[in-house]
Amino acid sequence: MTVSIIGGTGLIGTELARQLLHTGEDVIILSRAPESHGSIPDGASARKWDTVNPEKNIEVIEDSNAVVNLAGASIMRRWTASNKSKIRFSRVNTGKILAESIKRAGRKPAIVVQGSAFGYYGPGEREVDENTGPGDDFLANVSQDWEKEA
Repeated sequence: MTVSIIGGTGLIGTELARQLLHTGEDVIILSRAPESHGSIPDGASARKWDTVNPEKNIEVIEDSNAVVNLAGASIMRRWTASNKSKIRFSRVNTGKILAESIKRAGRKPAIVVQGSAFGYYGPGEREVDENTGPGDDFLANVSQDWEKEA
């Protein structure tokens, strides 16, 4: 099976790629700049992911049995207006472009996994489960918008 991972150079994506490679899957890391990433796990390939034009992603979508979207700018930075905009855009836009790329593909992946975030539940320490509603802070709103686009 060929699994493409958007956000495959991040913390979770890199580990997911390694685990998939270990079990014998083919892994494609989708990146805006695949030639500049040194963190591609051995055995994986890297291909271009276009964040603007879904038409340019159709070939890699059609080559994939599964697509996992884990894309997102790091939240471990000062939350200036500019950084918040990058955090939101990197998640919401990627979900939107992925959905549009799949719609336009002739051969669609059998599996699509959309990442989200613990920030969905809002700040604070409380027990949550799948029945718990979303929070109402920045990360909760970004998570909801990200999931809607997918």
